[in-house]
Amino acid sequence: VLEEVFTQGQRLSLEAWAAQRRRRPSTEAESESSARPWHGGEGSFEDPHALALLDVHDTSGSHHLAICDAESLASVSMASSEEDCQDSVEAAPCRSRRLPGHGTEGHTLEDTGTALQSDGVPPLEVADIMPEQHLEVPVIVGSADAGSSSGGKRRFAQRGGSVRGIARNAHGGNRVYYRANVCVETLCIIARDVTDLSWALDSLVVLTDMKHRIMSEASGSQSFGERVRSTVPEVLAEHGVTAEELGLNWHVMITISWIQTTLHTPHERCLESVLRTWARLAPFKAQAKTRMAWGNLRELEERWQAFREEYIEILALHGQSRTHAAARLDATEEAAQPHRERQHARHLRRLAAAASASARAERIAELRAWRAERRRRAAAAQWRHERRERIAMAREDERMLEKRREDWGRRAMAREDRRSRAWCRAEAWEFRAVRRIRCLLARLQRLGARR
Repeated sequence: VLEEVFTQGQRLSLEAWAAQRRRRPSTEAESESSARPWHGGEGSFEDPHALALLDVHDTSGSHHLAICDAESLASVSMASSEEDCQDSVEAAPCRSRRLPGHGTEGHTLEDTGTALQSDGVPPLEVADIMPEQHLEVPVIVGSADAGSSSGGKRRFAQRGGSVRGIARNAHGGNRVYYRANVCVETLCIIARDVTDLSWALDSLVVLTDMKHRIMSEASGSQSFGERVRSTVPEVLAEHGVTAEELGLNWHVMITISWIQTTLHTPHERCLESVLRTWARLAPFKAQAKTRMAWGNLRELEERWQAFREEYIEILALHGQSRTHAAARLDATEEAAQPHRERQHARHLRRLAAAASASARAERIAELRAWRAERRRRAAAAQWRHERRERIAMAREDERMLEKRREDWGRRAMAREDRRSRAWCRAEAWEFRAVRRIRCLLARLQRLGARR
């Protein structure tokens, strides 16, 4: 359970609101779900899926509001990507109110100039970032008495208990301010600081609608500046608010890997002025679409110097000192010198590793080619051996067949010899028989003659 410390007036307002919610029938809540989130009347629009208030209680003079389902707060900025921003307002788990006019509460975002942050950035020259800040809801560690009297520690929930696009700031004392912000292609749109979280969520709905409208028209023929100029008035008119009521501020935020720092231009209320600034920094954003070649430090330094001159010129146009801005950039660049040296050394190590890997790959390729050639030669030798074997077997078969033919011839000749000898014997027997018959006839003739 996430807890937030509220004042007595806020507690009474929340109790009245919860009582009104309990008395109102469900049909009335459903009928109001399709109403516009912004209107000019004094009443307030309440979403049927509003933030669930578990309990409002008083513990030793400290008033706490237990807020459940912290993840439902994140749907304020995420639901608009599914259908459109109007549907996301209906599904947003927040209580919408009419935003205060310009100057109420006196919570305006002051021009903070140029902030040099030291966040970890990817190895890009100029990277596009999405700096929507997160609402961090504090969780009280220990009892309320311990937190108020003995200085109990207060820790802030991480991403699971935050809302994308809501920044939580405490400008001294116990007063907490919330600010809605979105970023589209390095152009950041910021609403004024307010003490009411529901107003900040309502502002976030409008800003998120602007963001998604601008991004949805990116495939068209219009440039980025034309899309922004046409979308902002249209969205404000649909939600029934003005830029003064939202307290809109604009600035351009980009990340420079050369100095390992996120830079942003001064906050402006003029849309045309910030679009001109965005157009001047757009070429440097285009250079960040590929990874930085840390091996060519001279070229990277030339690109950084070009950006540095352009950035200082932009700051000078907004009334800041060129000398002071140049000194800050030089100090930041000098502080990032170890980072560049590490990146360059890492690049050299990567080149050495790539060369080693390339040489190893070449050796492996040569070894594979040698093995393939050896297998090819072995296969060729095996094929030749098998061919010789087949030829030898064929010749042996021919010799065996010739031998068989010779045997068959000898046997045939022997058979013919036997038949010839039998014929000769038959002829000789016949000749002898004929001769004997002739002898007998001759003897018979002689005997007949004697008689």
